[in-house]
Amino acid sequence: MTKKIILLMVAILFLSGVNLIFAEQKSITLPKGTTLEKLGQGHFKFKLPNGGIVEVKGFDPKTGVFSYYRIDDDPTWKSGKGQLKGQIRQKPVRLPAGTKYVVIDDDPTWIRTTVRVPKAEYIMIDDDIVWLPAIIQFQEETIGPKGLSPQPDPPGRLR
Repeated sequence: MTKKIILLMVAILFLSGVNLIFAEQKSITLPKGTTLEKLGQGHFKFKLPNGGIVEVKGFDPKTGVFSYYRIDDDPTWKSGKGQLKGQIRQKPVRLPAGTKYVVIDDDPTWIRTTVRVPKAEYIMIDDDIVWLPAIIQFQEETIGPKGLSPQPDPPGRLR
C-alpha cells in the first residue's frame, strides 16, 4: 500500500514538473488591424487593436525569430527565443499604370485588374508582407522546472 502511495506522489510531482516546463511557452495572436512601428534594426513594436503592445528586439525578418520581448509596456525585457508565425510573402512587383500584360520567359501573361487589400489585413516588416492574423510564440529561457531541485537527495545520504 505504501509503495502505491509513493508511486502516486512521484507521478504527481513528475506531472507538475512537466506542466511547469510547458507553462513557460506562451503565444499572442496579432489580429487584423494590428499596426507595426519600426524602432530600429530588428526592433519592432506591434500595436494591437485592443490597445495592447508587444515589442520585440533581435528580430530576423527572414526567419521570424527574435531574442527579446516585452508585453504591454512592462518595464523589464524578457530574454527568450520567440518566433512570428504567419504567412510571409515578398513585396509584390509594381507595374506601371496601364500595363495589360508582361512577358515572362517569352510567354505573355495577361494582368487582371485587382482590388486593393485593406491595410488592416497585413503589416509590412521591411519589404515583406505578413498577413494577419499571425501568431507570436515565445518562451522564456529557463533551466528545468522552477522550484524543483534537479537532485532529490544530497550526495552520500542513503535511505
